[in-house]
Amino acid sequence: LVILALLACGSHALYVDPGSPYADGPLMSSIQTVVIENEEGGAPVRLTVYYPDYTADEVGLNMFIGGFYGLWPGEMYSETLKKAASHGFVVMALNTDDSLIGYIDKILDTLDWAEANLANFISSRVDWNSVQFSCHSAGCHGVLGALRRRPTYAKSTVMTDPVTWDIQNPVDFTIPALFYGTGLTDRKSVV
Repeated sequence: LVILALLACGSHALYVDPGSPYADGPLMSSIQTVVIENEEGGAPVRLTVYYPDYTADEVGLNMFIGGFYGLWPGEMYSETLKKAASHGFVVMALNTDDSLIGYIDKILDTLDWAEANLANFISSRVDWNSVQFSCHSAGCHGVLGALRRRPTYAKSTVMTDPVTWDIQNPVDFTIPALFYGTGLTDRKSVV
């Protein structure tokens, strides 16, 4: 997450810690969590937001969609998402609740809602030109669908164990992307 965000931001004045993404970032002690329930403040879905209580600079937004098409709540990934936030991100985990109907629309509606309303719930200042998607498993199907509809919205994406059935049409856009199998360590694997 950290490396791709640095690539995506270029020379933009944005706080990002260049340290190891496997270690806690320098903002870990300031990480806050807020759960925004479905329809609270007009939110289209339930959100779990991890953010540093840091206001000196703007920070990037990471929109995370969990496994099983976003049905797995953000709290299931709290350790990893807090760690990402500690490097200078607002991490917004989307929970699609119990319906896959309009799944990709929910993702895009949530981004639109967050851009207009998230500041009412958190102290961090988001740079909406520095949005990144991340996902796990079939949550990546939604990320791919959202990127197909708005290919210039996100600056990068990180997909963990990605799953999708959207393979008929080639991807016709380019952004920095990282696809990887699960593992939270900075140790080299021995096979």
